[in-house]
Order: sequence, then C-alpha cells, then structure tokens
Amino acid sequence: MKIFVQCQLAVVLMLCHADSVHSGPLFQWIADWGPEAIPYPSRPAFGVFAPGSQGIHDEDFRFGASAAAKGKITDTDKMPGVLRTYAVATQQNVLFGSQSSAQAWVQFSRPFELFERAVVTVSSGVEGKLKIEDTEGSASVSYNAGLATMGGQIIQYVYPVPQASTSLVGNINGISELLVNKSGSVKVVLDPGQYKVWGGLGSVAIMFADTFGGDRAISDFLASHKVSMSVAPVPEPSNLEQAAAAIFVLAVVSWMRRRKKSPATLSSSVL
Repeated sequence: MKIFVQCQLAVVLMLCHADSVHSGPLFQWIADWGPEAIPYPSRPAFGVFAPGSQGIHDEDFRFGASAAAKGKITDTDKMPGVLRTYAVATQQNVLFGSQSSAQAWVQFSRPFELFERAVVTVSSGVEGKLKIEDTEGSASVSYNAGLATMGGQIIQYVYPVPQASTSLVGNINGISELLVNKSGSVKVVLDPGQYKVWGGLGSVAIMFADTFGGDRAISDFLASHKVSMSVAPVPEPSNLEQAAAAIFVLAVVSWMRRRKKSPATLSSSVL
C-alpha cells in the first residue's frame, strides 16, 4: 500500500512539473532588422558594390515587402524579413567600351534573446529571375540565411554551402532565362542567451562588349529573399512516459528493499 501511494505521489508531481514548464515566453526580440554584412563581409550590407560596377549598368536594393523604391528600408519590425536586389548590365560596343557589370547587395540581421534552452528554426525562400540577351554575359544571385552570435560569428547556415548561388551564362541560341525558386530551413538547439538571425542577398550581372552592343544581363530578385524565424521548446518526454519511468524506478527500489529484508535472503547469507 505504501509503495502504491508513493507511485501516485510521483505521478502527480511529474504532471504538475510538466504543466509548469514553458509557462513564460521563450524569447523576445532585442531590436528590429538592421543592415549588417554577416554572410558576405567583403560586400556592402546595403547598397552597390562599386568595384564590381562599371560600364552601362543599374542596380536596385531594398528591404521590406512594402519598400516601393530603390534604397528604401521598411517593415523592419516584421517577420519575415524581406531582402530585395536587382542588377542589370548593358552590353557596350567594342569600339567605345568594354565590360559592363553591376552588383547590388542587401544583408540584414535581427537580434533576439532566448530565456531558456529552445529549438530555433530559420527558414529561407528566394524568388527571382536571371536573364541574358546574348552569348557574351552572365548573371547570378547569391543567397543564404542562418543564425549568428551577437558578435556576428556564424552558428549555422540554412543552405549547406556558405555562399550559395545560382548562375546563368550566355547561350549561343540567343536569349536565355532561368526562374529561381529556392527554399530551405534549419533547426538548431540553442542555450539561453542572445543571438542574431540573419539573411543575405546579392545580384550580379556582367556583359562583355561586342560589335553592336545593347543586349543585357539581368539578375532580378526584387521578388525577394524572405527570412523567417520561429522558436519552440526542446521536446521533452510525455507525461505518460515520465509517470511510467517514475513508477518503474520506485518499483525496482521497493523490490530491492523487500529482497534485502527477506528471511530467505538472510538465511542464505548465513549459510
């Protein structure tokens, strides 16, 4: 009877403990999204990479789903963060110019604090188009997202390759076009502390001069790179599993005590 009461008490304590876990918030944002060159430190956090832009070219860079013009930053308090870039290089006449190229970059991060050990999930979705109107050019997009320390040291990438990218080169058959639609996510168990979720996007376009000129290479990702984050408790054993484990342990302990006090056990010890 005493053993049964002990088991019941253990079960009640287990259930009460399970119900009390995660009663408060798991995390909070420390600040809004802001420019920070975490994934591509040699490129601008928000703007044009001047050494990579020459000849006849144009670029666009924005942050936020509602950003309606070049260089605009909006929706920094929202999730997901929306990174947007565009680069176009226009071919020059070989007699009057040489290579044309363009690069636009958007790299943002958002800091947060975990109050307890948790599973943090970062998701990424990239949509856009690469297009080349002649054989003498290329267009590409670089993208990634993940988690970092407050000092900017990367903890995890969404895409396995640190500088994931998709490229398109000129085709002898004329205009070539590639629709890009990438998605991925990563889950990381983090201890309590302060961290950053980050994302990066870069559009690059290059066209080499030829006899006539006028054709273009385009990397159009104004459609966006969306970066989102969610936080969940670390999975724990169910109430039933915890109760069963408690009952089993108590039963084993009780059996060992009874066996120790058994007259038969004592008699065999004397013999």
